[in-house]
Parts: sequence; structure tokens; C-alpha cells
Amino acid sequence: MRKYVILLLFLSLFICLNADYFVPIEDPVYDFLSMMENLKYLSQSEDIYPGYHADILDKLQKLKDKKLPASYQKLLEYHLERLKNEPSEGTSLAFYPFPKLKESIGEVWQPHSDKKHLATYKKDNSSFFLSGLLGLEYDIKKDNGSELYRKREYYGLDFGGNFYDNFGFRVAFKKGHFNGDNSFIEENPDLSIMGNSFFKDDDTYYEVNLNSQLDYKNKYLNLSAGYGTFGLGNTINSSIILNSTVTPYGYLKYYKKMGNFSYMGLTTQLIPDSLRNETDYKPKSMAIQTLGYTNEFISLTIGNTIIYGDRTLDLAYSTPLALYKIMDNKYHGRDNTSVFAFGKLAPFSGFSLYGNLFLDDLNKERLKTKYWATSLAFQGGVDYNCRSFPLDASFELTGVGPGVYTHKSNNIGYSNLRYSQDDELLGYEYGSNLLTFAGELTFLNKYFNVDVIYENIQQGNLANDPFGEYEKVEFLAESINRYQYLSALLEINYVPELNLSLEYKKDLQLSENYYIFSKIEFKY
Repeated sequence: MRKYVILLLFLSLFICLNADYFVPIEDPVYDFLSMMENLKYLSQSEDIYPGYHADILDKLQKLKDKKLPASYQKLLEYHLERLKNEPSEGTSLAFYPFPKLKESIGEVWQPHSDKKHLATYKKDNSSFFLSGLLGLEYDIKKDNGSELYRKREYYGLDFGGNFYDNFGFRVAFKKGHFNGDNSFIEENPDLSIMGNSFFKDDDTYYEVNLNSQLDYKNKYLNLSAGYGTFGLGNTINSSIILNSTVTPYGYLKYYKKMGNFSYMGLTTQLIPDSLRNETDYKPKSMAIQTLGYTNEFISLTIGNTIIYGDRTLDLAYSTPLALYKIMDNKYHGRDNTSVFAFGKLAPFSGFSLYGNLFLDDLNKERLKTKYWATSLAFQGGVDYNCRSFPLDASFELTGVGPGVYTHKSNNIGYSNLRYSQDDELLGYEYGSNLLTFAGELTFLNKYFNVDVIYENIQQGNLANDPFGEYEKVEFLAESINRYQYLSALLEINYVPELNLSLEYKKDLQLSENYYIFSKIEFKY
């Protein structure tokens, strides 16, 4: 009973505070909009995820005036219906009056595109929705002849809405437990931790997931407070700048678009790697700012990031237009500052080039030596879209040099400045001193999506752990470790309330080793 009271209080808190409406990073609408940009039906956009619900709807509305190929037109209509969130006036409950419950259940299994909710409310310019969800995940791992499994059952809530034109909020919450083979379960980085060990009861492991955002919007800025993750830059698998697969963090975000230019500032409170050590708990924070430019053919964003400790929130790093390097000099050079850039060029319809660059402790003199790749990471690719149907092919090359993400963090007394969140790397998830070639094939449909990814990784046996101890190392020197992976993902969305997914991931170096990930989730 107590947990339901807490959820109601949590909902009340969000309604009182007001906020914005984000669209989750994994939503297929992002792939669709990327295709529309490649085909020149939309101008290029910044690759900053997740995006605002109103901005995404605005782009979809603009596409209504375009003459799209039939298959793209069907996808447009599907996403518009699914995301528009236009409830009827007043309060509507799917289960009341009680005879309506049978009708609501029947409607779910009939083909439709508009997303149905457990409860909705609308009055004037304010509207809200509430959905409950139930899910089951079942995974299999074949490892050197042995077969392991893990099963997760979970429940949750997804609710949000808008207060007039300026305020909105969204909260997505899931709680569940795992059973199965302990070693396989413990590979999951999202398991809940209590103290120095996993949160478990006998052989049952627990996991809680939460993403939320509150936002105020006017003609001057978007101001957000939330709990979640962000992704920066276009990529097939993992961004070298900031990836979104880490443990969520609390943040304050401000964003402003001025014509073709935009500015974003982000201040976060990270989970320090020392959290599990009860005798060594040090605060750890991160600040990011970006300045972007977009038009029909190009998008270009530059930015810088800083990791700092020993204080929870530094107003100097939270101030718009503050140059972090100058601030760091005022703090006697004790913090971890990096710069980055990412962008996309679409010279003609259906084809684009993209690139990401991350510079950690750049030294011009070192660029002339054999250690030129130290503290440097780059990522570039080409993207091609078919014009007549939604098929996308992309190829990507990623290079992460030795020492990237470690600027100052390996020095004595600076261990809390690692570019990490809860012991997970904020940058490229495979580590450092590596070269990766990746290819991806994506097909979108109103009822199902298919995604196939191939990765070939060559990684040096030295300095491949960004936080390990090492001397100066040449890029890919000494012996090379090679890894090859092939994954295929099928998502079935026959109706918006029911999501089925099946993913097969194969280790091509070890012929008998593979993973199978399956999920069924019902949200109403």
C-alpha cells in the first residue's frame, strides 16, 4: 500500500511543479525523422536526444504538406496518430463506466494508430494522460557450450501532459525482478545496487527504471529539470561524446533556438564511482554546453564538457556562455575539461555524411609524434536512404586513441574526475585504443521494424581500459585483439499498446556463442 501512496504523491509533485514532455530515445520516430532529413523533406537537425514532444509533432505536421512516397506517407500518418495525444474534453477512463471496460479491451486488438491510455483529461489548453504497463523479458546466453537464462517481470506507469502552452511533464517508471542464472543476471548494468552489493532477496534480483522531465517553455528559452540520460552525435551504436546507455542522472537543462542557431546548457549531478565504498564518498558533477547551427544541408554543433568534484553544484559551470577552460584556470586547473564537435552534411537527397570528434587534453606538439592519437577520438560515417521505401543503410568508422576520457583522472587525488557515471563510461562504451568498423541496415514499417548491425573491433592489448594505469602508448601498437559481432532486431508494433521485440546477437569469433533477447510489453 505504501508504494502506491508514494506514486500518488510523486504524481502530485510533478503536477504542482509543471514541466515538459519528452519523447523517449528509443522511440522509432527518430529514425523516421532522420530519413526525412536525408531525403530533404526536412532541414537538418541537431543530433541531441531525447527531443521535445512539441518539436517532433511540429516536424511531423510540416511533412503533411509534402508529397511523400506512399510507404513514407503511411509512416507519417502512423506517427502523427500515435504521438498527437489529443484526448476528448473532460475526464475519460478506459475502465469506467464498467461496461466500457469490455469495449476498451476489444478496441486494443483492432488495427489502429492512435495511442490509447488508461485515463486522460482535457480542459481548455491543458491535457494529461496516464498509462499502466506490464512487461516480460526473457534472455538466453549460449557461452562455450553452456546455456544460461534470465527472466524479468515488471510493471510501471507512463504519465504526462501539458499545462496550457508553456508547461508540461512526463514520467516513465518501471519496477521488476529477475530470476535465472546469477552470473548472467549480474551482467546487466542496470541492476539496482544497495551498498556494496546487488539489491536482491535470495535468488531474486531487483531493478527499478525511471525517466522524468519537467519543462517550462516561452519565446526566450526551454528550462527543464529531470532525471534521465542524453545522447550527443549521430552514431550506429555508441557515441564517442556522450552515450545514453548509462545509469540515469539528475539534470537541469536550458535550451534556446534563435533562427538557425541554438544553445544548450546542461548541469548534472553524477553518481560517483566511489559511491559503493562507504568510507570514500565524494561528490561528482558534470556540465555540458553546446552551440549549434542547422540549415537544409548541414548541421554543426561545437561544445565542451567538464567533470568536477568536491562540490555538488558550481554556479560558474552552470552559467550560460561561461567558457569552461577559463573557469578551470580560475580553479587552478584542477577539473577535467574536454571539447567536442559533431555534425552532418547532406549534399543531395538520400545521402549524408556525419562525424563526431572528442578532444581530451589536446596537445599540438604531440600531434607531430607517434603518440598523435592520445586523448583523441573520432567517429565518421555515411548514410543512404532509399527514396521509394523506408530502407536505410549506414557505414561508420570509429577510432578512440589511448588516454581518451582519462585527462587528469589517473593522477593522484583526481580519481573522482573520471568521465564516467556509476562506474560506466560516459563516452564510447567499448573503451579506448581501438578502431571499429560498423554497418547498419534499417527498415521501418507501420507494423514492424527491422535493424541489423555488424561490428568489427580491433583493440590494442595496451591502454584499452580508459581508467587503467599505463605509460605512453602508440595507437593500436603491440598485439591486437579482434572482435566481430552481428545483431538482428525485430520489433513488432501491430497496435501501439503492444510491443514485441526479438534480438539475436552473435559473437562471430566464437561460433557457438550467442545471445537472444526477447520482450513483450503491454501499455494501456
